[in-house]
Amino acid sequence: MENKDYIYSTACVYDGRTEQSVELDLSLPDYYPEIFKILKCTVTPTIQNYTVSEKNDGSPAGSSNRLDIEGTACVKLLYISDDTANSGGTGRVHCISHRYAFTKSVGWSTADSVGVPAPDGKYRVTLSPHTDYVNCRAVSGRRFDLRATVTVQVKIFRQLSVQIASANSSGSTDGGDGIQTRTENILYCGRKIIGFAKYAGSDDIETGSRGEITVLSYTATPVVSEYKLLSDKIAVRGEVHIKALYNTARQSDDSKDADAGLSVRTEVLEAVLPVSQVVDMQGVTDAHNVFIIMNTADCQLEHFAGGSVLKCDITVFIDAVATRPENLKIITDAYSTEYETELKSRSVRLTLPPETVTSQYTVKAAADLPPSSGPQSADIKIADVWCVAESVSVSGKTDSGGGGAAVAVSGDAVFRFLSVNGTGSQGGGDVAFTEKQVPFEFEATLAPLQSGSSVQDFDIAHMLSVSGVSYQLTADGAVELRAQLFFKALVSGGTALNAVVSVESDRTRPKEKTGDFALKLCYTAEGESVWDIAKRYNVSPEAVAAENDIQGTETPAMLLIPIS
Repeated sequence: MENKDYIYSTACVYDGRTEQSVELDLSLPDYYPEIFKILKCTVTPTIQNYTVSEKNDGSPAGSSNRLDIEGTACVKLLYISDDTANSGGTGRVHCISHRYAFTKSVGWSTADSVGVPAPDGKYRVTLSPHTDYVNCRAVSGRRFDLRATVTVQVKIFRQLSVQIASANSSGSTDGGDGIQTRTENILYCGRKIIGFAKYAGSDDIETGSRGEITVLSYTATPVVSEYKLLSDKIAVRGEVHIKALYNTARQSDDSKDADAGLSVRTEVLEAVLPVSQVVDMQGVTDAHNVFIIMNTADCQLEHFAGGSVLKCDITVFIDAVATRPENLKIITDAYSTEYETELKSRSVRLTLPPETVTSQYTVKAAADLPPSSGPQSADIKIADVWCVAESVSVSGKTDSGGGGAAVAVSGDAVFRFLSVNGTGSQGGGDVAFTEKQVPFEFEATLAPLQSGSSVQDFDIAHMLSVSGVSYQLTADGAVELRAQLFFKALVSGGTALNAVVSVESDRTRPKEKTGDFALKLCYTAEGESVWDIAKRYNVSPEAVAAENDIQGTETPAMLLIPIS
């Protein structure tokens, strides 16, 4: 049998992590007041870009591959200045930002991969950065140092192709030289089309506020609105929802005293920025199912003196996966009724048609308000509450109820908020920063597993975002916190099959046949199939089935075997 087919599967070729230490000794800009008290220092790692390079020198070790990562650790220091310490308050809240660039590389070999890279196949790279450790202290009123460690969890998937013997498309089991083939029909994912694009844009956001603006915190949540298929491309449209907390400091027009005439207010800003990007997807058609993920790679909000506008620079990663399920006929066994044969087979892993799942989960937490340095006031205000999902882990899980499966999602929901107890001479009062970390875990249910499939082989392309945050003050001086998580994933399972790679008949070694009788009586053993019996007696399964009038899949206990 000379005809060959290619089947495609998705393999995780790298699963690991890389660490980056951050050590900084920073001074405040001249126009910033001195540090009176540090509220919080955060380090947020982001990915700016990544590239995959391949090097194949033809050695048995396979190709040597490398992923180069360009990242940034965004440092934010929230502190209270001492400019109103003598006026009954604790000063204004300021935010210092610093960006620390780093590069990391990981490598892997294709020597252990079952199959070769598929034609025009691309890598799908999942990068999950998070902060492991942060320690910050004020060295003086104008200097602070920081020690931190960030980690990037790396998963790299590659589409591989495996060559197998081609099943006769006509359905006949005779492949010449009396070769009989047993086939199995399966619906599988087929060849995936993978695309990636990076959107970088800049826009101005009007605050409507006059005076000095200090951005304290912000979040940027991307949402896919729609996509349109073009020629070998996909046009993606979406939005990035910006939410920012900022202070405005404005001097009264009739005031002669700089401190007494300063009015400070905390404001919350919400804005929506459009995103539009074309993703190259060679070979995509209307018959494909398309799954798109948008993740915010980086976001910067800056205010320039003298204006009421915040400049927003944003970078969004767009991953697209297109699939089209295909019916596949695989030869799982073969023999010849005429000659001795050499049969070669191999275990192949097929990617099953993917399933899209969505899930929403509410994280609840309670946090105590920080104690006041002075008399406790009933006038407690929460400037704003924001939440981020960190250390997110996603994996396949077998349903404890039996044959079902689910995607298990876990991580930490980190709530942060600023609170003000009472009022100071400049709208100040006791300002405190509170952080509450709450672990979460939930499951998104999948369809029942196919026979032979395993959750360990799942390829999961996912996104998790915080879609909403709310809070409520209680009578006993606590804050009830809620965050709504939205999860969406494209899950591709896998199944293992034994596929025939080649069947070669040796015409110099014909099989011996006797002409003494035309039929032979055979008593079958439990579990034996018509295929097993026919292979043992070197006849075709169709001949056995026709002689015994077998219509279904059950094998009678006694069979007549046509010998000639």
